[in-house]
Amino acid sequence: MNGGLNVGWKDVYCESNCISTQNVSVFPDIMASDMKGRFIYKVSDDVIIRGGCLPSDDGQLEVSPQYVSAFGGHIVDVSGVCVTNTSKVTCKFGASDPVEAVYASPMFVRCLTPRLTARDLVTLKITIDDSTVLHKDIHAVLPFQSTQLDHIVLSLGWDKTDVRKLNLTWDYKVFSNNPAATVDILLIGYRETETQMIFKILATLGTNVKISDGVFEFDTSDHRCSGEDCKLFEQGMVEVRLNTKYWTPATKYGFIGSGIFPIGWHVVEYMKSTHGADWSKVLCTNWYDTDRQEMTWLEELLDCPCTLDQALTDFGRWLTDGGCNIFNGSVCTYHIGAVHCVRSFKPSKSGAGNQCCYGPDGNVRYAADSFQGSTPDRGHDWGAPPYNKPGYVPSLSHWKHDVVTFYYCCLWVDYKYCDNYMDQRATRDCKNYQPPKTAIIYGGLHVRTFANIAYVAVGIGDYWLTKTTDFQLQGRFDQIKGTLVFSTALVGVVLQGTNSSKVEIQLAPSTYTSQRVLTILVDQQITWFNTLERSRQDLKGLTIINYESQAGKHDNFTIIMTNGIGVQVVAVNNLLHTTVVVPQAYKDQTEGLLGTWSDIEMDGVKNRNGQLIPIQTSSTQHIYENLITSWSVNATERLFQYPTMQNPSFAPLFSFPLLPINITEDEINELCGSEMPNSSCHYDYRATGSSDIANATLQAETWFKTVQSFQVPVESCGLLDVPRSIKNSYNYGIGSKINIDGCRKGYLTGETTSYMCTRKGNNTNVWEPEISAMCKGK
Repeated sequence: MNGGLNVGWKDVYCESNCISTQNVSVFPDIMASDMKGRFIYKVSDDVIIRGGCLPSDDGQLEVSPQYVSAFGGHIVDVSGVCVTNTSKVTCKFGASDPVEAVYASPMFVRCLTPRLTARDLVTLKITIDDSTVLHKDIHAVLPFQSTQLDHIVLSLGWDKTDVRKLNLTWDYKVFSNNPAATVDILLIGYRETETQMIFKILATLGTNVKISDGVFEFDTSDHRCSGEDCKLFEQGMVEVRLNTKYWTPATKYGFIGSGIFPIGWHVVEYMKSTHGADWSKVLCTNWYDTDRQEMTWLEELLDCPCTLDQALTDFGRWLTDGGCNIFNGSVCTYHIGAVHCVRSFKPSKSGAGNQCCYGPDGNVRYAADSFQGSTPDRGHDWGAPPYNKPGYVPSLSHWKHDVVTFYYCCLWVDYKYCDNYMDQRATRDCKNYQPPKTAIIYGGLHVRTFANIAYVAVGIGDYWLTKTTDFQLQGRFDQIKGTLVFSTALVGVVLQGTNSSKVEIQLAPSTYTSQRVLTILVDQQITWFNTLERSRQDLKGLTIINYESQAGKHDNFTIIMTNGIGVQVVAVNNLLHTTVVVPQAYKDQTEGLLGTWSDIEMDGVKNRNGQLIPIQTSSTQHIYENLITSWSVNATERLFQYPTMQNPSFAPLFSFPLLPINITEDEINELCGSEMPNSSCHYDYRATGSSDIANATLQAETWFKTVQSFQVPVESCGLLDVPRSIKNSYNYGIGSKINIDGCRKGYLTGETTSYMCTRKGNNTNVWEPEISAMCKGK
């Protein structure tokens, strides 16, 4: 059965993974659903989904939903193999303990997703009657990427120590419409030892609460900690759990959980009785003394970009921190005064990650200068492979090492002991930051190489855009639809890294009825990114993020490789603009139509044979015959799923396009300007007759020039390191003059309190005079 429009095949029934062809005549006798001969498929969406079940020990599972929160709670429907109401079926999600499935019908069972200690692809293992074992990979997503958090709202105060009453509300419709249904309200604690990750019910806040109430309030004094839990648990979450007997076919969640918070209100009485009124100081000091014993993890981290512009354009290594995002107006709770923060995409080997925050002036904020500065994380907020081990658990390890301690030292004591925290989470200085390089292909096939060499890539077919020893990117060129001349554009790309998934992005067929503009194939399987849970998908060796211009558009994707290479693919006016950013490790390593990043100034691009083809002094025809055709993809190299269609009548456009009959020179000049009549904007307006395409080309070119201006090293002396000091400025760029005005704690000493960032020889910048100022005393 084929879904059409290149969405692939779905077999009706076969065993042994469809190795042998089945006799269709046996289909009427196969029990594939609630009656013999009936096969059930959902064909209303883009991908065909099999319903019912198959009488086969190697049946192929169908799982819905395929994207669940790593914090658990989703009810997953599993079909594909027939069961009876006496079958013993268990579900095991990744490394978690098996849970018993709930029988729904002979065609499917239901599994409650437990709290997980991993994200990305997690294997669901279904065991039937202790013998038949089936597997299916599903996606466990970060909590903030799940709509589950939309269904539970905590009142202010859950992260406080002195709050008397707390309440929460929930959306009962995601549970059940039965007014008699009830839920339990649980406080779940989490902790880590050197070898274990432990969840525990610390308190039952409410039992048999009517689900239709949608709200619950309690007095914190009724739910204080007891026993060893008081000193073992520091963080937790609240959970609203539906009693199993009220599950219905419409029930989406068995429980919904909140985000994480420190459980100060739960342990406060024990802490006061054990450590006294200033118990936060004791906990902060204990943490400080322990944490400072091992600090080598900081050396594994990337240096912060010096400016926000640098951080935003280095999208292969840095991603926006959802808690401090200039594009959605978030409040930056833990970095007050910052306008935006980014996190390093790739965790270090020890599971750590870096976080860099920027002020209204666009400069990086240092932890030494502000309690709201950039602070690296011993535990990456997004977790780290291999997950499922202490220190590597998404969100939870980060809270243990980096967030709860911020409450002890800073938030719960009005920042009284916050210097201890900032000493341990010092900002990675930006003075050694190395910007990446960017290349782009856009419009009527205009290329700007990593060396900023511009040319027009005429031709149709598949070509190498760029490749290295561990990364490959191919592009498909075709004639722009609706044009009279043979003007070409990029209509598809495919990429793959060493041991990574293969990602192919194509313009959706013109006959496609959906508003989605791009089709994404991951390892030759159509994949959609049309919900919050699907919007970011962490796959083998890469991550794909949907930054669509409007909901459901599917027109803007960024692919981030674990090696730091980033690729952005945007659909504009039925053609593709593709941007590639590479870190300095790939200097002199790239080859293809996007050229090479080299410190040696070149006036050309190398062809496949290593010959440098001059651009400025060569005709378009010479470039095509000697450069472009050399990078044509042959059949054995092709990464695209299907070969390109041949057009024997195609003739490349070697001359500057003539003026279309229905367009005047004035119209073109009004959009593109008259100063540069041979510009890319003029070229595309003439070649396509489309002002929209020409304008998009103009915008892409302007944007690329802006990006290039950001991707140069910032001349900086780095932090003026006078601990605990108060400065009149925090601009550490070349030529800046800074006065030390005083101390946050203690008193100021030293011969000089005024310093200037000065350029010296050998490309070094230093503070002058030599720093002698210091803050002494408490």
